[in-house]
Amino acid sequence: HLAFYATQARDRLSASPRARKLTRFALKRFWGPVGSTIMPKSETSWILGYLLGGSEGTKAIRKIDSDIDELPGLAGMSLMRTAVSKYGVAA
Repeated sequence: HLAFYATQARDRLSASPRARKLTRFALKRFWGPVGSTIMPKSETSWILGYLLGGSEGTKAIRKIDSDIDELPGLAGMSLMRTAVSKYGVAA
């Protein structure tokens, strides 16, 4: 599934400047870790620290951000690094 969605995202973003602009805006303005809008901040912080803390977590965060950076129009967003730091997890 992941390859399908990545290919679709790459193709659609490549084909449309409007899609790139809208996607960048929506991700920057509205995206957050799953559950972060309904869970208390302390619980979101705990789960992010548990899943993405430490050196292996830092590698995963960098990999996710790198994968997003490779999509047309989304370079430099640092979505994961920004999200985890908002909840007190070092990246």
